[in-house]
Parts: sequence; structure tokens; C-alpha cells
Amino acid sequence: MEPQSYTPTADANDYYSGRVLANINDSDFTTGTQWQNLAGPVKLTLTFASAVVLTQIQTAGGYAQTGHQYKPGRIDVYRGDPDTDGVLLTSFAPDYVPTAYNFVNTVGDTVYTLVLTPQIGMSTLAVKEVVAVGDLGAGGGPGNISVGAMSSHLATSLMDHVFGKGTWPASWPGSNYLCLLTAAADDADDGSTLVEPVGNAYARVQILPANMAVAANGQSVNAADLTFPTASGGDWGDIIGLAVCDASSGGNLLWYGLLDTPQNVANGVTAVFAAGDLAFAFTEAAGLSDHFRGRLLNHCFGKTQITTPPSLYLALCSTAPTRTSTGSTIVEPTEGGYARLNIQAADWSAAVAGETQLANDKTFADATENWAAGSDLTHLALCDAVSGGNLVLWAPMFNPKSVDAGDAPTVSDLRFTTT
Repeated sequence: MEPQSYTPTADANDYYSGRVLANINDSDFTTGTQWQNLAGPVKLTLTFASAVVLTQIQTAGGYAQTGHQYKPGRIDVYRGDPDTDGVLLTSFAPDYVPTAYNFVNTVGDTVYTLVLTPQIGMSTLAVKEVVAVGDLGAGGGPGNISVGAMSSHLATSLMDHVFGKGTWPASWPGSNYLCLLTAAADDADDGSTLVEPVGNAYARVQILPANMAVAANGQSVNAADLTFPTASGGDWGDIIGLAVCDASSGGNLLWYGLLDTPQNVANGVTAVFAAGDLAFAFTEAAGLSDHFRGRLLNHCFGKTQITTPPSLYLALCSTAPTRTSTGSTIVEPTEGGYARLNIQAADWSAAVAGETQLANDKTFADATENWAAGSDLTHLALCDAVSGGNLVLWAPMFNPKSVDAGDAPTVSDLRFTTT
């Protein structure tokens, strides 16, 4: 066989599953790529920088400058090199028009080989286009595509739910639908103003609770493939971002984010987000513990419901809590008179734009000793138990202060924002 080698110009890790992994001879499609005076098949080798799982070949028969069409009589697709230990994945007779050929492959490899056999009696072979489509192999993908921007609608709904000012969703678990975006979303959008592909079989994909893993380390990741319908009748265009809404059309915007690299969904392509490709998380600016991040995410994606209102207790801290802190590791006063304060639903105002605040001042008991050995108290924290328990939220004080014996500290204008 006449060897021809092709190495993709971009590392496979630059793509996400269900997208083009290699576009062969993409600079020479005008008149077709030709091999003349052939005695036999042509071997076209695809070499990737990291393992990919090839599951589709798209091709169109080529033509020579004379106008004669010399499409291959057959294309054999191998994982590896057929001259050594290659495994035949599929064989097909390509059409003259662009056509997608799907096949089963569950093993990743860095080398794939296409064997192009000329039509019987012809010594010239031409290929208009060959596109390789698949998923990233070993390693499970390019790393999580983080969808970390929570809409104001979702943030406000969650805060009202947690602090006993409302119930979200009205019927748990709620609905979540993944959307593809051809223009960036922002917080002013809702599910009706997002710019999504139109027609050509495009539809949002429902994210069922079973599709998501239980949240860990403050983020929630898809545990199953999320597969869109195959584009049919035309292209969907360049996909630059993602969103999650609470309805199959229209509805409220819940999450949104951008892809690191825009991806084109052409006619015949099936867009797939493989398990582990998507990660939903909160911004680092939010004073949320990993424990509470996980509870919110599990509530959002139907894994575990937050019953409302939970018991919450206000604590004073002399050092800043962290995401991994617990109700037992935050640094509170140990001196006489100090105790956490129980906070009731009536103590909170309704959330606005994802922010909730105390509607009433809260006063601690009189200190019988200097708290924190006379050091300033710098942070406020909410925990789910009168002692120990889990850390929920924390915030810095506007004016750190010490509490001396005889003082009865009062907390006012306490605000928490979720983003």
C-alpha cells in the first residue's frame, strides 16, 4: 500500500467529545486529493498526541480536475496499523456527498489507519474530504468544562430556599436541560433570550438526576454521557458556550459558561459530552464551605434534597474559615458567656439577586471574660449545629472588634451572596 501520513495540527485535548478530531488534508479540498497510477490501496495514517476513541468517519467522494469522479470503492478503518496489529473497526463504500459513517469503538489509541481502495478497474483515487470524529480516550477527556456562572435566578431561589423564605423548586427534583450556545450568555438572559442553534434537529438535552454524580470537592460532574440529536438538514454553527435551563424550551436560566475552544457542529455530527466532561461549581469568591457547596449542587441536580429551613447557628471567629473548615475546626471564643446564636427563618429578608441578609439585629449573650483572649473577632460564620456540626457560610466583618468582659456584641447588616 502507498503510505500517506497525517498528523492533526491540534492536540486532541483541545477538543471535547463528539467533535472533529482530525480534518484530513483540510487545505486541499478544492479539487480533491488525488493519488494516480495506483497499483493498490492507499494507507492514510492519523496520529494523535493523546489517545482518542474514534467512533465516526465523515467523508465525501473526490473528483479530479477533468471532472471525473474517483471516489474510493471501499474505506477500511483500523485502530492501529493494519500491517502490524491493527484492529478493523468498520468498512464502508463512501458516497459522493458528505456522509457520516458511525461504528462501535470503546478503546482509545493514538494511531488510526484508513485504507482507501480504488474502484475496480481504476488507477486514480480522489477524496474530497475525510473527517474523523470521536471522543477523548485514556484520561476521560480534556478535563472538566467548568460551567461556573450561576444565574441570579438560581442564586436567589437557592438562598430563599435555604433560609426558609421560599421553596425551590416547587416540586423536587426540578428539571434541568443542557443547551448549546452560539453567542455568549449573561445574567440578564433567561431561557427565551439565549442564542441557540435553530432547526436542523437541534433540541436541548435533559439532565436527569441519574446523569449526575454526587457532588464532591465542591463541584458536580456528569456521570453519564449527555448526547444531543444528530445535526440533520444543515449545520448548527460554531458552539461557543453552554447553559442549563429549567425547561425544554424557554424557562429560566440556571447556569452558563463558555467553552475554551469554540466547536463547529456540522451536518451529520452528533454532539456528545462524555461522562466527566462537565463540571458545575461556584465561584471562589463565595464564602461557601465545600460541604454546603455539595449540598446546594446535589439539591440543584436532584441527588439529595435540602429540607427547609435547616437549623442554622451564627458563630464568631477570630480567624478566617476556609472551604474545607467544619463547625469543629473554625476558631471561636472559648471564654465565658460565648455561645452560638440560633437563626430562624423570620430573621432573614427575602433574597435579591442572590443576596440575603439579616432582617433583624442579633445580640449575643454578655461576655463574662474577654473573648478570644482579647483578640479581634474578624469573621462571622453559619453552622448547622449549636456546637461542632458543618460549616455552611462565612463572611468577614466590616469592622473587626474585640469583645471584652461585660460586652454584649450585636450583629447587624449581615449579608451572604451566592454566585
